[in-house]
Formats: sequence, C-alpha cells, structure tokens
Amino acid sequence: MPELTRSIKIVWLHAVGCTGCSISTFNSTYPHAPQILLEEILPGIRVEILFHSTLMKAHGSRALKPVREAAAGRFPFLLVVEGAIPVGPQSYLGGIGGGKDLPSLVEDLARHCTATVALGTCAAYGGLAAARPNPGQCRGVWDFLESRGLEAAVINLPGCPPHPDWVIGTLAAVAAGRFDVTRDLDDELRPVMYYGTLVHQWCPRRASFDEGKFAKKLGDPGCLYELGCKGSITYGDCPQRHWNNRVSWCIGVGAPCSGCTQPEFPDWLGGFQEKITDVQLPTIGEYWQQRRERGR
Repeated sequence: MPELTRSIKIVWLHAVGCTGCSISTFNSTYPHAPQILLEEILPGIRVEILFHSTLMKAHGSRALKPVREAAAGRFPFLLVVEGAIPVGPQSYLGGIGGGKDLPSLVEDLARHCTATVALGTCAAYGGLAAARPNPGQCRGVWDFLESRGLEAAVINLPGCPPHPDWVIGTLAAVAAGRFDVTRDLDDELRPVMYYGTLVHQWCPRRASFDEGKFAKKLGDPGCLYELGCKGSITYGDCPQRHWNNRVSWCIGVGAPCSGCTQPEFPDWLGGFQEKITDVQLPTIGEYWQQRRERGR
C-alpha cells in the first residue's frame, strides 16, 4: 500500500541567538507543539525535524548523522537557521559535535536544501547578535550566503521573536508546494502574507496619530510615536493577529512597537522609548527607504 502521508524533513540549526524563536514557535496554540512534531500539519503532510539541539532526544553521532547526510545531499530537506552567523576569527567556537565550524556547516547545508528559512531577526538580518560592537562579526543568513557566492533561496521570518503563526504557516505553505520565493516575498525576503502591511496602518491609535495627539508618558492616551514607537516603519500583521493566543500585542498593552521585524533593528532604531527621527511624519516612509538604499 502506498504511503499516504508525505514527510517534510527539516534540519534546524542554532547559530548565535537565544533560542527564543524556538520557544515562540513551539508555543503555537494551533497546531500545538505535539501536533507539529508528531501529526500532520496539513492533510497528508507532516513535519519531520531531523535535528534540533533543544528538542531532540538523540545525542552524539546518532544525532549528527542526519546533519551529515543532509550536508552531503542525500535527501531533500528544508534548512531552518535560528540565530546569526558568526564569521569572526573565533567562529569555530560555534561548531557542532566537534565537526565543521558553523559557517562552513551552514554553507554546506544551504547548497543542498530545498530552501533556507532564516528564523528570527538575528538569522534574517543580524539583529541583536550583530548589534554594536559585534565582536563575533555576526551577520544574517542571506548576507552570509551571498558573501560565499551562493544564490540560495532564502525566506526571512524576522521578529524578536517571530509569531508562531508566521513560522508554522510559512513552513506549511512551503511543504505543500504553495509558496513561490520569486512571488511571495517582499524586498526584504519576508512572506508578504504576514509582513505585507505596516503596523501603523492598522494601529488602533492611528486616529490619534492623524490628529497629532501624542502620549507624553507611558500610560497616557494618544499615539506612542513620541515615546519611541516604530510602527510607522515596521511591517507585520501584529495589530490583527495579536500574540499569546490572540490575547494582546505590544501597543495593545500600552508599549511602543520596537520595530523588531525590520533590518534596522536594533542599532539603527535607537532606544525602545526613543523617538526614531525628527523627519516630518508624512514623509517618514520615504525617509527610511532612502536611508536603507544609502546603506543604513
């Protein structure tokens, strides 16, 4: 009898990061973590995570066997990288199991995988791991692979951490063959279905912004722009999706948006409660686009 369920193999590497992206992903409410790991995420499709240093039971050579086989191109798989890639002189400290240094292992796996998913802002753009002074010379996955001359298909899922829906939904779409990296990604390689609109566009405080009513301190009514809100330049569907099983989100509890899905996070956005720019508000999007084109 032919097998009715197709398995999508995943090699999930941890680079320079805090593992918070894994914690967020497996706090998914639907499907729950056991469903993600053990059951079908779509009819006829299940995920098989071959390597995940936090979740797996295996250890030693048994744990490393699928990584080595994947790096040799012996089967199709998705590569998920969580955390930034260190390219400094001590990058060998990130090696796995006494084998290759982390940059070389990522390069070998990226050569053979179906697609590479950069999970979290550190993996996507460097993020906190690459913040000044960046002693490990960390960089995002796409930037690293480009520097090695690889034209790999990379999907960025930024966020500090990313919403579990963004992760599970994207993996499911890729697994089902319903995701096209040439059509479904924005200019920063983010899935348009999750990162296609500004936070500012659907913010419940948008009316206060339009009327020029700005909060002076946390807890005040009004727009939080003067208190460091980055929602006017940040892409993500947080206002509609909410977090923690749809309970609330940053601005919903009175905190400014930190801009964590953006390539500029955190260094170029300033402090969490620091106003981002004195540029006139109607032209803020244009200003940041020009800044990015100049190399930030």
